[in-house]
Amino acid sequence: MKKILLLLLIFSSLFGNAQIDFAKQIKKKDFDEITFKSITNTNGDVIHGFFMDNLAVGPYMLKRADGTLEYKNYNRKHQIDGSMITFNQLDATVTLENYRKGVPEGGAFQLKNGNIVWAKTFKNGTSIEDNLGMYREKKANAANCIGDCLNGFGIKKNTKINSITIGFFAFESVKYPALATYSDNGQYFGQFILGIREQFGVYVFPSGRKYIGFWKKGDQEGYGFYLDKEGQVEEKGYYKNGSLAMSM
Repeated sequence: MKKILLLLLIFSSLFGNAQIDFAKQIKKKDFDEITFKSITNTNGDVIHGFFMDNLAVGPYMLKRADGTLEYKNYNRKHQIDGSMITFNQLDATVTLENYRKGVPEGGAFQLKNGNIVWAKTFKNGTSIEDNLGMYREKKANAANCIGDCLNGFGIKKNTKINSITIGFFAFESVKYPALATYSDNGQYFGQFILGIREQFGVYVFPSGRKYIGFWKKGDQEGYGFYLDKEGQVEEKGYYKNGSLAMSM
């Protein structure tokens, strides 16, 4: 009985708290009803993303005229669902937030000039917990860690693959949202499950090329698109096992 309760607790922590709502996401079967658009508005904002019935659905990028970049995922109801990543050039911040049904839900944190500014937990759009406690005090509860790398917010180095992860952890595995940097200088921003890239996220390659879209078991899978280092769309469509399976 105790084992069952522990398994339920682990399952709830890893999958039940503010994860993306699978039932409301666009699916492979919707491919013929979905279009990809690149739009430049009169105010200078640039949009790349998928649309259904003229509403944004799936992976979406907005580059504002002031240089601010937003990466997010919209569900079928045109609600932000999953990780939202914002790069604000005006104040040199990077913000990672988890959304559910269009409002912040779960973990969120912000960096400024590479330093952690805040880390919080949200419920129904309201901040309910400050998660910086252990990190602020430079405490650790796991190897190669600063902060709470068991069940909270921290920074952890993986010596096996020479990566550094900043974000939220559950049972010592990186959860969501999180930022990971790798030995080849690639960077991933977005969602993880059990330490593996999963659901929506953005991968920035050392060359400056980007993939914005869905992941499964560490590979690109689902709707997504690539931008070259100049921000131009290279390819878009539905991915399977890391490769473009259906092009738009």
